Amino acid sequence: MNLATIKQIADLKAEIGSLYIEIADRLSGAVARAKSAAIEQCKNHFNNGGFAIQEAPHQLTAVYQRMEFLLTIDEKAAAGSYCSFTLTPPAALREPNLVIHMLLKDSRSVLNYVDTGDADLVREAERELQAVRAALNGPSPEFGFVVVQRKATGSLPSLVARNDKPTFATFGELLASVYPQ
Repeated sequence: MNLATIKQIADLKAEIGSLYIEIADRLSGAVARAKSAAIEQCKNHFNNGGFAIQEAPHQLTAVYQRMEFLLTIDEKAAAGSYCSFTLTPPAALREPNLVIHMLLKDSRSVLNYVDTGDADLVREAERELQAVRAALNGPSPEFGFVVVQRKATGSLPSLVARNDKPTFATFGELLASVYPQ
């Protein structure tokens, strides 16, 4: 391989690296905005229902007399999820906790590049650069919410298949379907 080709590959890889940072920043910002919107929608849902809201780091409590809902936010991403929420209903209701995952609605909004193993390293780097640019120019990441688990306190969790449950466009829609006004 000649030095000009090596320099060309290095230049392409440098550009790709800086674009990957932009993609990561874009995704991170979208996750933070979606999580904040979900928390705000939860506060509004219960506040509009006459519940008092109390906030603490990584949790929100909605209280009406002795009935208390607790929303716990887990920012550690599980497989395929960018954030998870556990909604614990009042004990008097004898309902299971809901584990809700925030999932990417459309994978086209993030990088979806697979190394083809092309022996021509320049061509491979050019394809990767094209894929990275397409991801940056594509739609902003959007998220949906799905109940992935109903967990009864003190018992083994029963997983709910993603296909069995609808994905909601907003956290507020999910709450309205589970606990309507």
